[in-house]
Amino acid sequence: MKQILHFGEYTFEPNQMVVMRGIEIIDMPQRQREALSLLLQANGKTVSREEFLDTVWKGVVVEEHNLTQTIFMLRKALGKLPNGREYIETVPKKGYRISLGALTQGNSLSTSNSESDVLDKLREDFVGARPSQTSHQVVTVKSSLFIGLIAVFVFAVVPIFGNVYNQRESLRSVTKLTRDGFTKISRAPLILDKGMLVFTELRGKKSYLASVSVDGGTIAAAPLNATNGYISAVRSSRAEALVSRDDRDGPITAVTLQGHPSQSVAELFGRSASWSPDGTQVVYVSQQRVMLANSDGQDASVLASPAGTPFWPSWSPDGKSVRFSVHEANEQKSLYEVDLADRNVTPVLKGDPHEHHACCGSWSSDGKYFVYVVDGESSSSVWARREKLFRWKSTGDPWEIAAGPVDFWRSPMLSPDLRHLYAMGVQSRLYLTMLSHNCEPLLRDLSVSSLSVSHDGEWIAYTLHPEGSLWKSRLDGSERIQLSAPGEFAKFPQWSADDRTLIYVRERNGENTIGRVNAAGGGARTTVAAIRDVRQIAYSPSGETVAFESQSGGNRLESAIFTLTLGDQKVEALPGGSGLSSPKWSSDGRYLSAVSNDQSKLKLFDVASRTWHDVSSSTTIGAQAWDRKKDALYFIEAREGSYVLMKYLVAGGNLTEVQKMPERYDEDYSSSVLEVTPSGELLFGYSVGENELYDISIDLS
Repeated sequence: MKQILHFGEYTFEPNQMVVMRGIEIIDMPQRQREALSLLLQANGKTVSREEFLDTVWKGVVVEEHNLTQTIFMLRKALGKLPNGREYIETVPKKGYRISLGALTQGNSLSTSNSESDVLDKLREDFVGARPSQTSHQVVTVKSSLFIGLIAVFVFAVVPIFGNVYNQRESLRSVTKLTRDGFTKISRAPLILDKGMLVFTELRGKKSYLASVSVDGGTIAAAPLNATNGYISAVRSSRAEALVSRDDRDGPITAVTLQGHPSQSVAELFGRSASWSPDGTQVVYVSQQRVMLANSDGQDASVLASPAGTPFWPSWSPDGKSVRFSVHEANEQKSLYEVDLADRNVTPVLKGDPHEHHACCGSWSSDGKYFVYVVDGESSSSVWARREKLFRWKSTGDPWEIAAGPVDFWRSPMLSPDLRHLYAMGVQSRLYLTMLSHNCEPLLRDLSVSSLSVSHDGEWIAYTLHPEGSLWKSRLDGSERIQLSAPGEFAKFPQWSADDRTLIYVRERNGENTIGRVNAAGGGARTTVAAIRDVRQIAYSPSGETVAFESQSGGNRLESAIFTLTLGDQKVEALPGGSGLSSPKWSSDGRYLSAVSNDQSKLKLFDVASRTWHDVSSSTTIGAQAWDRKKDALYFIEAREGSYVLMKYLVAGGNLTEVQKMPERYDEDYSSSVLEVTPSGELLFGYSVGENELYDISIDLS
């Protein structure tokens, strides 16, 4: 008996590695067929990236993007399932799997010899026996009757129940609506108001209330006359907007749509605020709680206190419930819903493969659909879910609307006619330059997210954006070796004192740990410590201690500095380290520098006296790096509307300005890379990319 696997409208014979649709043989490259075979043999279970690389590329050294490209081309060759979903699903931070819908539709089973014989003959230039005309007519009659009954049901019954069962195809086309090059704040919702998309835009150092027609065109922008924050909601009836932060609590204010202050909201302190559909209430986040108040800020009460840090609340169109996202441990995110009547909180995607990787959703205006973002390690996608209209009817499986062409999608929202999905698309690359050598580029054509220079100055270790792989090379990029394992996302590499090993933050299967790898390449990659929610690390010059940043007291927005003693694995909170991030050791290990969570202060910790003191204060403190030969700390800060490189000498406490940052790096300051080589050369990372609004053409009507 030959095995023939059925999936969707295709069949696959593993022995011959042949893919067919009906009597048509689908021509695919060998590696695509091998990847498909692996997915089908797993029968709906997740296949890890390591398993793909070990099986499909056995004995060949390749990078992980080879797998990503193979899956992309395989998806393109197969097309979509009738419900609009992909044949191959991405399981964030784990791997890929064949869609269960494809297996259910295809009934993946072993077949009889007679069926195999028919397929064999079809493969031989389609010459051979065909089913008899009589049997074909019988099947046709039965099929016609069955199809007729289905058609009656679809056209007569489904419309009565409001199109309950219908899931439509994904994107049809993508149109870029804005092209001005200014940064759009993707951490705040995109708002649709009377045919205009309203958002916050950064121009230089100033925030603007911006809007553009849903058909594209010129962006109208007015200075946002508020102390800080972003547009988080619009109340059309009064032509005003709410302004609040998303990253920390602060005053929640209101402005007119011309950007001028309004007095309609008073005494609210929190973040991520949004008006109810009728404009009479405000939902917002304060500390670790989701709060509800009247539109004037009075009568505040707690809606929910989730185990994590809530953000991005979104009202249902009927105003009866609120959905919100929650930052959880190990960089996970989940969606929850709270019913305003009984304050009952339930997970939105319980049991879904993306349950702990989804956030930032919004409802369609009729309440039939909910769209949200699913974050992967190096990209994100937009998904849709058909909402439950009746208690006896389940919502059905969500499906992917868009996974490209940009790296990251943010702020999705549907048009009232359900034919357009508007979203922000983010694409960025991070590049290195040598500040001390007339800004000469370093590692051309590589997008570097974090970097460490070896103590002897001969090597650099770096991670690539957005894929998160760890590499080692010479300063000129030669002798390049990949050090990270397939399937792990690496960041913040640090050299040991003897330059023989590297430690780094590794994300794998949804867990953050501190890993160690041989700097020469090869050998086992080991776990130094399995500590939850590690963000940045600093390796002490002695090699005995690792300082690291992690969340404080369960609040993701509040970081703290901890130390790990490698010998006994003892973890301690650094005295006075609460509210601080980005630790850096001095070259002699006597000091540890860190930045306050709001990036307004640079502080220095004296290891001997166990005390902190302030180095500098500014609206923004950026990247920092210690000189290798003396107690001098370099850092970048905002001064008088531009960024400057500063130098602090511990002995004497002298603070001097080294240079103004080049203007072309001053506009989009988003990299945290600053390193000093043993010879005193300064390496700086800067961002190049775009964040624009897109119209994704769909049809959910």
